[in-house]
Amino acid sequence: MSLSINKSITLSAQVKIENKIAIQMTASISDDGNSYTNENTIDQELYLANKAECRKDMAAFREKVYELEDVVKETK
Repeated sequence: MSLSINKSITLSAQVKIENKIAIQMTASISDDGNSYTNENTIDQELYLANKAECRKDMAAFREKVYELEDVVKETK
């Protein structure tokens, strides 16, 4: 038997419109720089009525994930 410990960075974010959650996003970045991301539409009507703003925030979240992926890979 052996113990295997994995380290990762986890990010979570929400796109809120008028204090209501439209989109929920999560990302996990492993210590080798690989990532897993997930985006869930929580309120479809709110998303559709505010697509441009939601997509802008979703893109900003993805950029943050990419930035952290690069930092992790550079430190390897």
